Amino acid sequence: MKVFMKKFMAMTLAMTLLAGFAPYSFADEINASETGSKIEAVGSNDGSEEKTGVMEIKLGMAKFDQDGNVSQYVDDEEDEMSYETRLDSSYAKTNTNISYLYGSDRYETSVQVSKASYPNGADAVVLVNSSNAIYGLIATPFASLNKAPILLTSAKSIKPSVLDEIIRLNPKKVYMIGDTSHISKGISNAIKANTGAEMARIFGTYPSDLSAAVAEKINASRRVNTAYVVSTEYGVADALSISSRAGSTMAPVLVASKNYVGNGVYNYLKSSASNVYYIGGQNSISNSLINNISAVVRNGGQANRIYGSDRYQTNVNVINRFYKSSDINSLIVTKAENSGLIDTVSAGPFATLKSCPILITHRNKLVSASQKFLNSVQGDTIYQIGGGISSSVTSLIKSNFQSAAISTQTQTKPQTQPQTPSKPQSQTQTSTSDTNISSKGIRGKTIVIDPGHGGSDSGAVGLNGYKEKDWTLKTALACADYLTKAGANVIMTRKNDTYPTLQDRVDISNNSKAVFFCSIHYNKGGAVVNADTGELSGTGVEVYTGEGSLSQNTASKVLNSILAKFDMKNRGVKDGTHLYVIANTEAPAILVEGGFMSNSYDVNKLKSDQSLRDMGIQIAKGIVAGFN
Repeated sequence: MKVFMKKFMAMTLAMTLLAGFAPYSFADEINASETGSKIEAVGSNDGSEEKTGVMEIKLGMAKFDQDGNVSQYVDDEEDEMSYETRLDSSYAKTNTNISYLYGSDRYETSVQVSKASYPNGADAVVLVNSSNAIYGLIATPFASLNKAPILLTSAKSIKPSVLDEIIRLNPKKVYMIGDTSHISKGISNAIKANTGAEMARIFGTYPSDLSAAVAEKINASRRVNTAYVVSTEYGVADALSISSRAGSTMAPVLVASKNYVGNGVYNYLKSSASNVYYIGGQNSISNSLINNISAVVRNGGQANRIYGSDRYQTNVNVINRFYKSSDINSLIVTKAENSGLIDTVSAGPFATLKSCPILITHRNKLVSASQKFLNSVQGDTIYQIGGGISSSVTSLIKSNFQSAAISTQTQTKPQTQPQTPSKPQSQTQTSTSDTNISSKGIRGKTIVIDPGHGGSDSGAVGLNGYKEKDWTLKTALACADYLTKAGANVIMTRKNDTYPTLQDRVDISNNSKAVFFCSIHYNKGGAVVNADTGELSGTGVEVYTGEGSLSQNTASKVLNSILAKFDMKNRGVKDGTHLYVIANTEAPAILVEGGFMSNSYDVNKLKSDQSLRDMGIQIAKGIVAGFN
């Protein structure tokens, strides 16, 4: 009984809220757009919200276990949301490769995801109204930028377990998404009183205004030139599909109507975006709207629309666009029905931490698009966020996801020596020669060459202890030398064994106003060929490309140029828009994987200093050809 009373009194104190009509102080108010959206730092000069008016106690109904812990909480203002309190209890959580992150309701789900994401606390928390799923999804890249979980609250009361989680996280700052009609001043005061955290708001009159405000807030911390546009027509499901990608790139999710974007969104796109992707078909975002945006954005045309016949096909197409199948080792699964999407708001930041996509599914069936996708990837860990997915669907997802790995392993027979790749056909070889390397196409152009890794980051470590950072530097120096002789103005992200961050590399390119960016790497991977030596089966050359004709054309030229000199497997030109340096450089960009350091065939072709120099020269020849 003593434990019970102690818990009850503590919770009652924590839930003491101020009346909604108390006067309010706006400090450090910043206009984020012409539509009235604002970024508001809440508080008086001493960091505390003004406290005047009548104090009220808001507890709702709480049930306790025998130890005095809250086991259930029902907000009497939110009876219409009770559908989320009834989860599918028929499924026994016995699968060892599935991690379940959900609770008795949406609030508890957000708490469980927060605990899994930040077991040791977090410097920031993002708080979202539980009836505004689109707000939470708009906030995802901002939360990822600040390494913050997303927690849910109602407008006028905060659930004790959510407040307890904020206290556990011990944040320095709590961001409230929405104005005081979405999250009251009283909630802000309660959090401030219990944590001492600085309280701040990001809000706008409409979801479009809010998305512009969040975008401006992100842009104030770091420059991001990519944006994802979703529609108010079907925006929540589409925003959930893109939320993992948006979080990993920390690029904003902007809200539009079918035929119109607000001034705030339009102004942000015009001033800050170079690459814009549209999530949804013509019923969501019209062709005319895309054409209007593409008139002010360098890479924002119809080719950047990603959609499908329904939300599930759109979801799969988003994943396929931005994730390499070979990189998908884990997967987040959530329910996609409109009534359950709020339960998955917290999935985006978690997906960012786990570097994996979000697969949305129907509650009671695995649609064909999802099944086809699962059969194309391989992995071992599934995170289910939010409840309400039937046991049969979860079992199908698990079996398909893991059987793909099994079938792939079965099909890939380790060989003591990979098959000798056939030489490329003569018509695919570049005609550029050493005697004609200077041309009007390349002369005077600023080109950035980026040797991958460096310093403390060795990159891949291959056979015989070869380090990727050493190979990339030797290759890049030769590439830069050739381009310089061809007349280009070449800037390197590093010239010795140092480590510029990915953002450093992006900044070097963007600040130099480069017209082309090329990152140079070497690969590692495949099935085990020789356990004693560490040899793997992966072999060959591939080039990743960004959007636009110059990137794509030059990528093909570079690949063909390499294959004209090196008798290696052609792994093709691949979509590289998921790669950080490609996604965030303003210049057209490619990333070259010059071969596999973990395979003896490729290593024997590349291990000499002369071979690495030749690789750099061939890359340079391809770039020259791309500008001709």
